[in-house]
Amino acid sequence: LIVDGHGNVTERRLADQNPGDLLRPSVEVVSSSSSDGVRTVVLTRPFRGATPDHYTFDPQEVRINFINAVGSQPELSYHRAKGPSSLLLLPVEDGTKVAGACLCEGAPAPFGQAVGSLVYKPTGQPEDTG
Repeated sequence: LIVDGHGNVTERRLADQNPGDLLRPSVEVVSSSSSDGVRTVVLTRPFRGATPDHYTFDPQEVRINFINAVGSQPELSYHRAKGPSSLLLLPVEDGTKVAGACLCEGAPAPFGQAVGSLVYKPTGQPEDTG
């Protein structure tokens, strides 16, 4: 996915050291905004890629590795900054069968020194029924 400096979204099958091939659009832009030099774009699309060249999400994988890059001009161009990163896809509680996930602040307590309680929340998975 490429979001240019104007907020336009395109999809490409990237190649080594070149922009690769432009793909047929498969994402829907839910919202796009820019504030204090930071653009935020919210997208949606199905898990399965529209073609074999589109990325297909694996629902069992929660981490997606990607290359984050910022171009040297508003249009697609050589990047002035780049780096590897990852995106975590975690469940969100939906009030029915999905319990959600918790990311807690702070370092975990040393083994045996934690306090509190564990609460079982059924998820509707076969493992819940034994």
